[in-house]
Amino acid sequence: MARTKRVRVKIIEMLKQFGELDTATIYTKLNDTKSGFGLRQGCSSAALSNILGKEPIFVKSSSHLDENAARCLGNTGGSYKVSSWKLNDSLLEQYPELADYFTNSYLISGKPKKC
Repeated sequence: MARTKRVRVKIIEMLKQFGELDTATIYTKLNDTKSGFGLRQGCSSAALSNILGKEPIFVKSSSHLDENAARCLGNTGGSYKVSSWKLNDSLLEQYPELADYFTNSYLISGKPKKC
């Protein structure tokens, strides 16, 4: 099973429970093994950004460029804006198998993957 499938399913479970979350919160919950959503080996911020940006089931509800974007506290004491994400419920209703660990999301785009 591909690692991005596990991360995708964990994020779907998270967004089903909480509704809408920002990128920093998703990252923190995926890397915290005690949160119930944590992965044993965690997830890098680059991998998380790729999954959130490329999977059609995740919709950006507010961009980090918006004035009312969520703010996150940085390591040096400053803060920065982060994007917020929610589920594309209509797509999830149409393809409920996306919440399964064994489904490839590239199949929903209509273009089969080239080998």
